[in-house]
Amino acid sequence: MRTYISESDYENQMKNTVEPALAAVRQSGTFRVADGTELAVALYPAKDPRGSVVIVHGFSETAEKYRELIWYFLNENYTVLAYDQRGHGRSTRTAPADVTHVTAFENYVEDLHALLEAKAEELPRPRYLFSHSMGGAVGALFLITYPGFFEKAVLSSPMIAARHDGLGLHACRGICLFCMKTGRAAKRIFVSGKASDPTGETPETSASDSAARFEYYRQLRLAHPVLFCGAPTYNWTYASLGVTKKILAKGAPESVKIPVLLFSADNDTLVKRKPQQEFIRRVAHGTFVTEPSKHEIYAAGDAVLYPYLDRIFRFYQQK
Repeated sequence: MRTYISESDYENQMKNTVEPALAAVRQSGTFRVADGTELAVALYPAKDPRGSVVIVHGFSETAEKYRELIWYFLNENYTVLAYDQRGHGRSTRTAPADVTHVTAFENYVEDLHALLEAKAEELPRPRYLFSHSMGGAVGALFLITYPGFFEKAVLSSPMIAARHDGLGLHACRGICLFCMKTGRAAKRIFVSGKASDPTGETPETSASDSAARFEYYRQLRLAHPVLFCGAPTYNWTYASLGVTKKILAKGAPESVKIPVLLFSADNDTLVKRKPQQEFIRRVAHGTFVTEPSKHEIYAAGDAVLYPYLDRIFRFYQQK
């Protein structure tokens, strides 16, 4: 029977059970990609691995946000690889910490490819992908561009298309392009406010349904400011709004031959559902599941999280 962390005693269980278990096996380091960017990487080897899981986090997150999930994967005897994407957490940043910046979305995909090529021998097969939100877009593009590395993939609330309520896609990209051409590529977008500010965000305004899980990571970021990631820049926004066309290009989803399990959140205010449905419909072995949750299903309340995790484990372990 699986052991899950309960919201009712969350902080205590995380500090006295999860954190020591992860610290005992964690192998931390950095990996430098071709352009000199250094990625903060953590490998958690299982004692008798049944396979491996690679975690690709979402926008303004870090791998540290996935401690609970990593612990669950380790308990299922999976070796886990997690890393901070460029511009996030302890990885190289090319803009101030109050913004999240990238020059091209393909950088994320190529970073993942280079990292996996270097770590392949440490990741026993079968290899599985777990990706969330922006990481889901990175994961989808990786599956399209580099088939063969993973045997199965989970895309949780993937950013096949980001919401841009109030402005049309072309208007959004046009504004971003103008600002990029006038020297503001790495500046905070004008509608962003202070996204992901751990001192101002609340459980109600967050993307998580669990106050306990939200508060744990908020306190972690307050204790370690390097984990703070700010609002998107004009360049990041322009790049992210362009991924939909690439992921849903003619023949792109059809090129993915492995089983893909896509979770879509009923109360998601950050990404669109219809593009998720189109992508998974066109994948040969795709499964679409909805969850009564906000965007961060992996950080939902116990009643949603436990069945969600059970479904992921069944998916990975199904022959």
